Amino acid sequence: MSLPSVSVIIPVRDEANNVGPLAEQLKKTMTQCLDRTLRSYEVIFVDDGSRDLTRSNLASIVHKYEHFMAVLF
Repeated sequence: MSLPSVSVIIPVRDEANNVGPLAEQLKKTMTQCLDRTLRSYEVIFVDDGSRDLTRSNLASIVHKYEHFMAVLF
């Protein structure tokens, strides 16, 4: 497995309503921009102690999108 050529790191905290739409837009943009150039990418959400539904929403996103991952603190 090769390392991605582009990494996007997004810090989040209590952003349950925003992570889903952001992930959808990022997936669309990254696919359009990088798939054409045969570059790989990863999107890493870093949750810094959310107390709302952000963590469960991130779990759904990671399951749905192959290049997305979450780090939970």
